[in-house]
Amino acid sequence: MRIALVDDDHNFVMHVAETIQKGTGIVPDVYESPHLPEAYDILVLDIEMPGQTGIELAEDVLKSHPDTSIIFFTSHQDYVFSSFKVHPYDYILKDHPETLLPSVKSLLAAKSKSVLIVTHRGLTTSVNIADISYIESFGHKTYFHMAEGDVVPSGDTLADIEKTLDDRFYRLNRSTVIQWSHVRTIRDGQVIMDDTALSVRRGEIKDVTTLWKAHAGDVL
Repeated sequence: MRIALVDDDHNFVMHVAETIQKGTGIVPDVYESPHLPEAYDILVLDIEMPGQTGIELAEDVLKSHPDTSIIFFTSHQDYVFSSFKVHPYDYILKDHPETLLPSVKSLLAAKSKSVLIVTHRGLTTSVNIADISYIESFGHKTYFHMAEGDVVPSGDTLADIEKTLDDRFYRLNRSTVIQWSHVRTIRDGQVIMDDTALSVRRGEIKDVTTLWKAHAGDVL
C-alpha cells in the first residue's frame, strides 16, 4: 500500500511521516509542493498550498486514479465544505495531527480487503481484486490479467498468490487462476473470460461449469 503526504510545511509533514511509519510500518513519500510523479493508494494533502490547493490536486489525481483515497489537513474548518466534490475520506485539523493515524489505519484495513499488493523487480503497486480477470503463470513469471486488458507482472509464484485469494477465484489448471465473476460463458471446452478463451480439460468441463453456475447463482 502506497501513501504520499503533500504539505509545504517541512517540519510538520516530516513529523506526520514519522508518525505514520511508526504506526503502520509504511514509509510514506513526502512532497512539499503539489506535484506527484506517480500514483498512490492514499494521499494526505494540505488543503492550503501555494500554487495549487490540495482540493485542486485531488481533482487532478482522481481523474486518472479514481481509486485513490484522500485525507485532507486543514487549519480552518471553513474549507471542509468546498472539498466535498472530491469525496475525501477524512479531514484532520492541523492542531490535532494525532488524529490522523487512526484514520489512516482504518483506511488501510478497508483497502486491504479490496486490493492486492503486487511487487515486481523492486517496484510495488496495488491492483483492485474485483478487476482481476485471471492470473497466469508463464515460465518463471506470473501475470495479473485485468478486466480492461492491462497486464500486471508479479514476482510472486502463482501458488503464493493463490494463498491470498478467497473463493471468488478458482484454479483452472496448473498455470491459471480465474475469477468467477469475469467468466462470460463456457463452451466448446473453453472458459470465455472478458477478452480471452482459456482451455479446460475435457474431463473437467462439467465440474467447472457446475461450479461457475453455482457461483453465479450466489451472486444473483
